[in-house]
Amino acid sequence: MLKTIAIVTLLVRQLAPVEGAYREHLDYRTVQRGEISAELAGAWDSPGMSGRDYVLMGPASGAEVYLRFVKAASRRETVRPFMTHGWNATEILVEDPDLLARRLAGSPFRVIGPPADLLTTTDSPRAMQVLGPAGELLYFTRIIPGGSGFDLGAASVPVDRVFITVVGGPSLAELRRFYGQVLGLPLGDDLRWRIDVLARAHR
Repeated sequence: MLKTIAIVTLLVRQLAPVEGAYREHLDYRTVQRGEISAELAGAWDSPGMSGRDYVLMGPASGAEVYLRFVKAASRRETVRPFMTHGWNATEILVEDPDLLARRLAGSPFRVIGPPADLLTTTDSPRAMQVLGPAGELLYFTRIIPGGSGFDLGAASVPVDRVFITVVGGPSLAELRRFYGQVLGLPLGDDLRWRIDVLARAHR
């Protein structure tokens, strides 16, 4: 039932600053703007989203994977990073996390987890964690071409497309049951992985 990621939707308090920050610092392009239709809000089972202003942006590579920013009605609709269950982080392919970290210094994007290799192998993915201008949690990850066993691809521009979304929940077993049995996705082995920024948030 689930195949490729098409759009990641994020609630933000103000559209213009977010749109400007992604354009200036990540070279994302605005491809559409408008209001959320009643049909789409119904598909989300969130009728209150109907009529909300949104901006749709995509990477300079032209990959058809988009970020959709929707204007929140109030501060209560936005969430604190790491502190909620559900879809809570967006992972984006980049060419060089270290160079990007230096470029983002002093920008609305705040590095909270500096670039680090995820494995000890020479072709290890390298990633950093960042809070975006609306407090959204982003992972910027370099994958060496051909270095992924999951056909995740690699960046073709400094900041490319979304390739992973991160979901959290109270029970890994229940998450595995839902995505494996209900949605029919293939499942890998459980892995224990220390995520320092997540651990710090829950101290």
